[in-house]
Amino acid sequence: MNKYKRFLYNFYKKNTNNFIGKTFRLLRAKLYSLRKQNFNGTKDDLRYVEASKGAFDKTKRIAFELSNICNYATIHAKCPLNCAGEKKILSENIVYKVLESLKINDYRGYIAFDVYNEPCIDPRLMMFIKKTREMLPKAKIAIQSNGFYFDQTLAEELEKNGVGIIRVSSYNPLEFERLSKIKLNIPFKVTPIILDDRMKIYELPENGSTRPCLAPLNEVLVTHDCKLALCCWDWKRQNVFGDLNTQSIEEILLSDEVRDLYEGLSNGKRNLEICKRCPHCR
Repeated sequence: MNKYKRFLYNFYKKNTNNFIGKTFRLLRAKLYSLRKQNFNGTKDDLRYVEASKGAFDKTKRIAFELSNICNYATIHAKCPLNCAGEKKILSENIVYKVLESLKINDYRGYIAFDVYNEPCIDPRLMMFIKKTREMLPKAKIAIQSNGFYFDQTLAEELEKNGVGIIRVSSYNPLEFERLSKIKLNIPFKVTPIILDDRMKIYELPENGSTRPCLAPLNEVLVTHDCKLALCCWDWKRQNVFGDLNTQSIEEILLSDEVRDLYEGLSNGKRNLEICKRCPHCR
C-alpha cells in the first residue's frame, strides 16, 4: 500500500461514523460511477452496474469457514469433511481484514462463521462474534450448528454477544427434543436433518439447466485456506477465486473473473462443469 492509499485508509478509519466519514462514502460512490470507462459494454452491462455500486451490492451473506473441522464428520459418510485430510484453521488476521473491508463499505447483510465446519468447535468463535458486532453494528450475525455443543447457557451467551439468529440441526429424535427446549428472544430454529448426496454432484450428467444463479456474489464464502469459493455445492473447491493473503476482498469480488462468472450465471449461462450438473441455484 503506497503512502497516499495508507493515508486515506487511516483517515477514513478514524472518521467512519461521523460527518466526514459519511461524506467520504458519498465521494467514493461517485468515484465508482466514474470508473465506467474501465469496462467494455453498454450501461446495462452488469460489470458496469456492479462497479458503480460497490463490491458488496449483490451480497446478502458472508460466511467465514473458520476451519475444515466438524466433530460429526467422521460418522457422517455424506459429509464432505469426512475426506478433508489435514486439519486447517482460518487465520484470525484474515477474518479481521475482511471485517475491516466490510466496515469501510458499511455492510449490513448477514455474517456467518460456518460453511462445512462446526463453528462452536472453534474457541475463537465468541471473540469473532463480539468483534463483528463492534465493527458492524447493523449487520446480522447468524450461527448454524450441528447442535452437539448447544444448551441453554451457550445459546443465551450467543444471544447476549450479538447473534441475531440461530439454526441448529438435529440428527435424531432425542437431539431434536433436547434442543427444542432451548428458549431465546431471537429466532432459534431446530431442524431434523437427513444429509443429501451432494458428494456425488461431480458425477451427475449435464442437465441442460438455464436457471439463473447468483453465485458467487449473493453468498460470499471465505474458505479456511483464504480463498473465495464458488458456492457450497462445489465442496472439492474446484472453482475458487483470489487469495486474501495478498488481496483485499474488494479486489477479488470486483475482478473480471468473478464479475464475468456472475454475469453469465445470473443470465442462466452455466458454463462451469459443476454448474452444468447442478440442479440448484443460489
